[in-house]
Amino acid sequence: ASYFLAAGAIGGGPVRVEGVGMASIQGDVRFADALNRMGANVMAGDNWIEVRGTERDDGRLNGIELDCNHIPDAAMTLAVAALFAEGTTTLTNIASWRVKETDRISAMATELRKLGAEVEEGADYLKVTPPASPTTWQTPAVW
Repeated sequence: ASYFLAAGAIGGGPVRVEGVGMASIQGDVRFADALNRMGANVMAGDNWIEVRGTERDDGRLNGIELDCNHIPDAAMTLAVAALFAEGTTTLTNIASWRVKETDRISAMATELRKLGAEVEEGADYLKVTPPASPTTWQTPAVW
C-alpha cells in the first residue's frame, strides 16, 4: 500500500487504501505515520487509510529523520517521497537493504542522484536532500 499512500501525498490525493487500517498489524500503518510526520494529510479508520496531499500550501512534504527498523521495505518508498520534501530526509536502520537481491542502499542512492538529489549513504542509513524543486530535476538517462 505504500506506493498508493505516497501517491496520495505527492499527487494531492485523495487516495484511499482499504483492507488495511489502524487495527492492522501491517507495516503500512507505520508508513502512513511516517507520511504524516512528513506533513501529509493522513486519515484512517479500522480498515482503511487515506492520504489527501500535504499540509503545506506549496504541496511539498517535510524532510524527517526516521528509524525504519519496522518498515525496511516500505522505507524505499519514503526515499522516493523525499524527492518531494523540503529539507533532508534521513532513513536509518536499513542495513538489510544491503543484503537483498542487490545492494539497495547503493542502487537507491544511484537512482536518486540521477534526478539531481544529493545523497549520502552509510552502512545502515540513507540521507536524501532533494533538488530545490521538481522543476530543477535532471532528466535521467535510462538504458
